Amino acid sequence: MKEQNKKLTIAEPIAERLRNGEKVICAKCKKGYYVTDAKYISTSHGFYCNRCNSMVNIDPVIDIE
Repeated sequence: MKEQNKKLTIAEPIAERLRNGEKVICAKCKKGYYVTDAKYISTSHGFYCNRCNSMVNIDPVIDIE
């Protein structure tokens, strides 16, 4: 359980940085940057590396009460 929470906290800042339009270096090839084809970067759920096509998907968190 602790390991899963650790992964989420690491991924959150990357998602925020990508949606703010910041260039984030690819974690796989370390040469390209993550880009998106979405019209609005701030609402995009998928980013891919412009060199190796590695993907980053952002899943929305929905709380149902």
